[in-house]
Amino acid sequence: MILKGHRGRADSAGRPAARGIGIRRTEHVVMLLLSALAVVWLGVGALTKPPDQGWREWFSGFSVGIGTAMAAAVLTFLLIDMMLARQRETESRENDQRERLGNLLARLRVGGVEENRSVLEQMRSAGWLKNGQLRDADFSGANLEGLDLSSADLRMAVFVGTRLRRASFRNADVSSARFTRADLRGARFDGAVTQGADFTMITKDEDTFLP
Repeated sequence: MILKGHRGRADSAGRPAARGIGIRRTEHVVMLLLSALAVVWLGVGALTKPPDQGWREWFSGFSVGIGTAMAAAVLTFLLIDMMLARQRETESRENDQRERLGNLLARLRVGGVEENRSVLEQMRSAGWLKNGQLRDADFSGANLEGLDLSSADLRMAVFVGTRLRRASFRNADVSSARFTRADLRGARFDGAVTQGADFTMITKDEDTFLP
């Protein structure tokens, strides 16, 4: 079972690394800006020194001024660093989530009904059935007989040839999904959003409910 939506996400696996490089570049830029600030402050201070002011007096005042400016700059840098650290943490958590979801989806390809039931329950517990993680996913050929996909967000998902006997899609959103040649005997779509869904060549019986 190939999962189109997650194949796209897999292609973007390099993006977190690219963002990490961007974060390091941002830190380098901030350090360069702080150094440039100190040099500029020193240059401007030297050029604007009153002729009647001694260098010792000038340097004392200059030290106070640049110390204040540098303290503000360091505080700004620390705040930026905290924001970047939070961003790195978020990206790491998202990467872990994508990897776990990818592993669960891969298990659906070879799993039996009971194993797939466990996989779907894990996905539901993590909130992935409702938050759009399974949009555009390809479940073609998978065995999802009797499983509960109610209230799931499955827009543009592909169920070509999928075994879906007695599966529940109650209140699910299967807009533009493809069920070509799927076995939908006894499947229920009560309250489901099926706009644009393709149900051609499906197998159904008197217990199948389609809106």
